[in-house]
Amino acid sequence: MKYFDKLPKRTYETTLGSFSISDYFSYYKFNYDLVDKLQFELDNKTTLVEAASTVYEDPNSFWLILLANQTINPFSLFVENYTSYVKNNENKVSSIVSNQSSGYTGYYMSAGSLLMLQSATAGNPYDFSYVGNFDLNGDVYIVEDQNSYTKRISIKPTPNNTPISIENMYRVQFIDMESPPEWQNSTENELVVNRVENLLEATEAIIDSAPIGSASFKNMLLFDQPNVFTPNNNQTTVQSKEQIIQTANRKVNIFNPGELSKIINRLITIKYT
Repeated sequence: MKYFDKLPKRTYETTLGSFSISDYFSYYKFNYDLVDKLQFELDNKTTLVEAASTVYEDPNSFWLILLANQTINPFSLFVENYTSYVKNNENKVSSIVSNQSSGYTGYYMSAGSLLMLQSATAGNPYDFSYVGNFDLNGDVYIVEDQNSYTKRISIKPTPNNTPISIENMYRVQFIDMESPPEWQNSTENELVVNRVENLLEATEAIIDSAPIGSASFKNMLLFDQPNVFTPNNNQTTVQSKEQIIQTANRKVNIFNPGELSKIINRLITIKYT
């Protein structure tokens, strides 16, 4: 079943000829609660088109799955596949890069920034190897993303996928590709990496309940929460990122194939005069 099959058509004239398109002033109206729904366990290893092929025997009926879950974003409907998540993140680390004197106050770094171990400048200025305070032959890591509240960054491993040597992640410098030139390079000598954890083992806090009227930030540890948070009388469950993905709810709503007629039996067409 295709969404546009039952919609009235309009002829659209162009310099390339006439095109028949579905009436953009028409839509289906139905009561969501009166249509029976089933639940399937799906994750992003299955595409929306594949799911529609399995459930409705029609890949073009993927819109029914979006409608059943009341969402328009096909990329946020299915949670991550656990096996793929572990494989894609097993060599990444989570940390905060900060000035040694500022404690855990981290720097803002955009995704794609380069993070390098700091080393002393050596050699002659006219030699190719004289490149500043990092080693051309040393490891260069890529910042994958950063939490805007906690300033914790996720760091990808080297291109050859060699695991990041956590014990060496101490004195570092970074290059932010998106910042203006005057802020692009970190020039301080005391940049350090704090609270380094394997990304899969990094802990997150799930706020199970919070007082009415308070701001609640899901998946944040207490020392990462901004000052506007009021953690009074709440229950906090601490889990690792791997545990959260492993126990994530993978149930997706599917309209009962025998009740699809209820969705398209009331066609609304707006008439403009």
